Amino acid sequence: MLKDVLKGHSPDCVLNVCLVADDMNNPCAEFLFSSGIVKVPLTTVFETHYCNEYLRSMDTGIDVGFATYEQYAELLDIISNRILGKICALCK
Repeated sequence: MLKDVLKGHSPDCVLNVCLVADDMNNPCAEFLFSSGIVKVPLTTVFETHYCNEYLRSMDTGIDVGFATYEQYAELLDIISNRILGKICALCK
């Protein structure tokens, strides 16, 4: 089940997120954690909604929404940069 994909992975532990294609060339959001990589499929409205809810729970202050895959890839890049900024701030 989709909810099990990110189960046990805290939004606070995401190191990176980006848009990728799975083995069947379907779009996925790829989350990098210190424990490994988790891919969330983005082929249905439900899957995209679930991913959006997870992204919102990361509390980045970014308005999360889906319009096109191009826009979503840019959104995930912005979120990744925000995550990197938080990590860098912790290392100072």
